[in-house]
Order: sequence, then structure tokens, then C-alpha cells
Amino acid sequence: MILEHHYIEAKKLMDKINKLAQQVIADAKKYDDVGFCREYFELAKAGYEMLTKYDPVGIPTSLERAGLVTTRLALGLGPDAVIDNEVAVVTKRTHLIGEPETNLSVTVKWRDQDKLKQINGREILLSDFVNPASGASGLAFILAAQAKGLRVAKVNHRSINLTRQGVVFVRKELDKLGIGSTFYSVGECNQLNQMYYLSGKRAVADAGDLLRHFLPKWYKL
Repeated sequence: MILEHHYIEAKKLMDKINKLAQQVIADAKKYDDVGFCREYFELAKAGYEMLTKYDPVGIPTSLERAGLVTTRLALGLGPDAVIDNEVAVVTKRTHLIGEPETNLSVTVKWRDQDKLKQINGREILLSDFVNPASGASGLAFILAAQAKGLRVAKVNHRSINLTRQGVVFVRKELDKLGIGSTFYSVGECNQLNQMYYLSGKRAVADAGDLLRHFLPKWYKL
């Protein structure tokens, strides 16, 4: 479900996000302007409020950094809320030495391996600002968990933006693994460049950098 395909309010919201993104792309100093970043945060909050008609289902799974912010928005919680069953994961896109730059790899680090065990056989709620873009981080998390003997039953994606290429790729790969999937997003970017970054009229800039000002106060890198 992509809201902007059905509701004009969602399309208008995505236009506003794109406008802010274009400004920060043109002037990187805005990443440090808390007032400017708050505008971006409030638009993200409004977007997740639009998604509340579709219940968020599953164990909250946050891909740091932006995922910590968006999980709380998706659940209608304050930025500093402590979520007892939250699974926090550190993923980082990398390029292996000697590999073409168009080949992606992802590193995965667990914050709490005991908490991680609760995803086994369960549905998870994977909320992020763009989810999926390429889909690499989410799939890397699933595969890394399987390597530890943990298998999720279904991945419920929830986002402000996504790419059609990402949805097709992720759904196909999850189907191969026998894992169900859903995708709920406010908007869609139909352009993903060869480096797997969003481009065109639905840019979001670096959401993680913009939203870092609103991470939980207790969060430590």
C-alpha cells in the first residue's frame, strides 16, 4: 500500500519532504540546522500518523540510526520512549575491495543477542524512512539472523518512502526463504540509481543524518 497513489494529502506531504530534501542536497550545512531538521522530522511524524489506519504488527526491529526514530513514530511513541521488546540492529552498507562499486555488501551488528532470539518464528515490524530502497540492509539482517538459527515468519515494512525496485527484489528474496512480507509507505520513489541511492523528484537526502537530532536521549553510538 502506497498512500500517495490513493490520497492527495499523502502526495502533498511527499512533495514537502522532497522540497526540504532538495534544499539540504544543495546546502549540506542544513544537516546541522536543528530547526530545519525539525521540519523534516515533523513531516515524517505526519506521514507515520497517516499510516496508523493500518495497524503496525510485529516485534519492533530498528535499523540504526534512522530506524530508532521511525520505529517510535510508527508506534506513536515519544522520541525517548523505551520499547521493551525492541530489537536494535546496526547495519552498514559497504563495498568489498576488488568488487565493482555497483555490488553491495552489508555489515550487521547486534545490540543485544538475547533480545534477538525473540524474533524466531515471529512477525517483525521493520520501520525506516526509506524501506526498502535497495532492500540490502533488511535482507542482510534476515540472513544474518538465519545464520544464528533464527528465522522470522513475516516482515512488515513501514516507511515514508520506498522504491518499486526494492519492493520487487525484497519480496522475491523473502518468498524464496518462505518468509511473508507486507509493505506500507506514504510515498514512492521510482528512481534508484546504479549506486542504489534515491534520485529524481522523490529525493529524501540522508534521512539518518537529518533525523539524528531526534534520536532517543539514552542512545549511544
